[in-house]
Amino acid sequence: MPEREHRATTESQERLRPGEVLLFPKPGYFMQHVRYAGALAIYRRYINPLDPNPSEVNLAVHEPQIQEHIRQYGFQEFHEYERKVITEYSDLLNGLIDAVGEDNLHLTNNSFSPSENTHTYTLEGRSTAYDNQVVHMQSITFPAGFHAFPRDMFTQFGRTIFVNPWAFPRFRETNQYRKSRVGEGGMSVIAKNAIIFSEKLQEDKTAIRDIKALEQRGYKVAFVPPVIREKQPPDRQEFAENHIDGHCALIMGKDKKLHLLFALSYAEQDRKTLRALVGAGRKVDAEMAAVQDSEMAHLDLNFIQLPDGSVVYPVTGRETTEGYLASGLDRALIDLVGGENIIYVPSVVNMTRLTRAGLRCMTNTAPVNFLTYLARNAV
Repeated sequence: MPEREHRATTESQERLRPGEVLLFPKPGYFMQHVRYAGALAIYRRYINPLDPNPSEVNLAVHEPQIQEHIRQYGFQEFHEYERKVITEYSDLLNGLIDAVGEDNLHLTNNSFSPSENTHTYTLEGRSTAYDNQVVHMQSITFPAGFHAFPRDMFTQFGRTIFVNPWAFPRFRETNQYRKSRVGEGGMSVIAKNAIIFSEKLQEDKTAIRDIKALEQRGYKVAFVPPVIREKQPPDRQEFAENHIDGHCALIMGKDKKLHLLFALSYAEQDRKTLRALVGAGRKVDAEMAAVQDSEMAHLDLNFIQLPDGSVVYPVTGRETTEGYLASGLDRALIDLVGGENIIYVPSVVNMTRLTRAGLRCMTNTAPVNFLTYLARNAV
C-alpha cells in the first residue's frame, strides 16, 4: 500500500458521534472473494463448463483438479483481478481515513463464506503480504469463523443495538444489545427516526416483535417488497434479493427533510413495489426521487450518510475537457445534501462486482464500548 500522510481534521473527527467508529474489513476479506472467484472461473472454464449452477460443494469436490490446473498453467486473469482489487482497496481505505480520521476507522476480520462448507483456495497472490501492511491500524477481532458484511453484523437504533444471529449465533444478549434479524442491516434503510424495512422481515416472529417495539419508541416504520432479481439490470441481479439497500436509500437533506431515493427498475418491477414505495414515503414523511438505472454505476445507491449528514459516495462521474461530469445520482445528491457535504472516495467497481456489495454493505458505525462487548460475548 503506498505511503500517504493523513491529517485528522476537526471536521473529519466530528462526522461520527462521540465514542463511535467506522468499521471496514481488512483486505484479506476481499482477497478471499478473489480466490473463490478465481477457483470458480477455473471450474467453469476448464473443468466442467456444462455445469449450469456450480456450487461451493462442486468446487470442494474438484479442489484437487483446480489446484493442479493452477500449478500447471497459472491463472493470469486472477492475478490481474487481484491487482485491481488491491488498488481499489488501498484507495478506498485512504478515502475513508480522510473522511473520518485514522483513529476513527477500525478494521474488522470478516470472513467470507458462500455456504456453510468453507474452503480456502490457495491461489498464490500478494494478499497476505498486503494484509500485513495495514496491521498498524486499529482493528476489532471477532470470533474465528465469523462471516458477514460489516453492515449485516448489527444495526443501531438509538441506544439499542440489534445483533444479527446469523453473524453471531452465540451472542449473549443484554437489555441494550439484542439478538434479532432486525440487525441485518441490508434489510433496512434508516434516517433520523424513520426506518424502511424489507417485507421479508415480516416472516420472522422475533423481528416483528422488535419492529413493533421500535414503533412504540416513536420510530416511523414502513415496509417495501424484496427485489425480483430477473427484473433488475444485469449488474444488480446478484445482489441479495432480501436486501433493499442496493435499490433504495433514505437520507436527510440539507433542507432537514427526509428523502427516499430508489432505482427506477426497482419501482417498476411490479405494481406492488411502486405502490409500496409511494406508501413508505408517505408513512415516514419522505420526499421521493427516482433515479434512472442508466444514470448510476454498479450499486451506487449503496452509499453511506454519516451522522453529521455528510454523504460518502464513490466517484462515478467522468472527467471531460470541461471538468467533472456528474452522474444522475451524483447530481441528485448534490441537490439534496449540497456538494460541500459530499465526500468523494475512489470508484470501487471491481470490489462491488466481486463481493456483490456496495460501500454501505462494506461499512458500519458502532460505539467502541459495544464492539468491546461484542468481541468478548459472541464466542
